[in-house]
Amino acid sequence: MKFGICNEMYSNLSIFEVIDHAAKLGYHGVELAPFTLTEDVASFPVEEQRRIAGYAHDKGIAIAGIHWLFVTPKGLHLTSADKSVRRRTLDFFRKLMEIGVNTGGRILTLGSPAQRSYSRGETEAEAFKRTVDFFAELASELESLELLVCLEPLEDDVTNFITSTSSAVRIVKAIGSPSMGITLDTHFLRWEAEKHSISVADAFRIAGSSLGHLHIQDDNSLAPGTGNADFTEFIAAVKEIGWQGYISMETFAGEKAGEGEKMAAAGISFLKEHFF
Repeated sequence: MKFGICNEMYSNLSIFEVIDHAAKLGYHGVELAPFTLTEDVASFPVEEQRRIAGYAHDKGIAIAGIHWLFVTPKGLHLTSADKSVRRRTLDFFRKLMEIGVNTGGRILTLGSPAQRSYSRGETEAEAFKRTVDFFAELASELESLELLVCLEPLEDDVTNFITSTSSAVRIVKAIGSPSMGITLDTHFLRWEAEKHSISVADAFRIAGSSLGHLHIQDDNSLAPGTGNADFTEFIAAVKEIGWQGYISMETFAGEKAGEGEKMAAAGISFLKEHFF
């Protein structure tokens, strides 16, 4: 099992300072949000991508993956009815694949709720087909590059598409590629349990071999152990399946200087206490 941390929670640090801090605390990997690295993700230089990978390697830490994939540039959309928008998004996704390869962040978590929701007048079936077609076109490239795209189900108050573990699994199975998987987040898992009576163990069972990545945060959207969430079931389920991948802390620490560093320290303490 490996512990990761998402870099966007460090509001005032460069990616190199984040790597330094995470490595000193004992994290195994840093998960990158591309929009935090450059104002123009589409033109992010290959040499800078490789510099990040080399710096992390020298510090004894990995780049765990990338997420928040479609924040910038504006106008990206996975399920748009406009073919030109989908084509632009697919072309941009190849840039994300390049970043994944060159930084070593080979898990690409697709959350981006606004950029995947289908519009009024569209149907879930249409969004499903467009998503399957999108990744089917990229599947052979993803496989040859040894990348894993993980669809992240999210609550239905932030998106109307992929709002259950089972709906994510259906898409993965329809694409039929080993380059596709699922990311499950503890915030979503609590919501799915409350709304649909799907326990964490049930969600893991439904995900099965498609489970590729885990995100963790407390019910206050900060580090685990700083809020009121009960992680007992999650901890038990993770241990039951013998999870060997990343548990990556994704929090929303805000813009206050130093808050990210505090959350990182609290998070690694919780993870080491309960999983080692």
